[in-house]
Amino acid sequence: MGRIHRNGGESGSMRGTFGRGLRGATERMRGAGEHMGESVEGMREHVSEMGGRFGGMVREHPMMAIVAGVGLGFLVGRLLSRE
Repeated sequence: MGRIHRNGGESGSMRGTFGRGLRGATERMRGAGEHMGESVEGMREHVSEMGGRFGGMVREHPMMAIVAGVGLGFLVGRLLSRE
């Protein structure tokens, strides 16, 4: 354990331990941030791909898309109008 100086400060070994712990935490946070960035980019690609598929389905089957939209709108309206 570190010595306490007369002026109330801690010894260098305590500051060194704290500094190493802080650097380690900073490195772990940086790594987590990079991982999150990669995950977000992967999700963005996935959503873009799904949007393309959905658009293709609507172009191939426009009447089915209209009927599905009307049906979904009706169901949401019924759920929201319940008291």
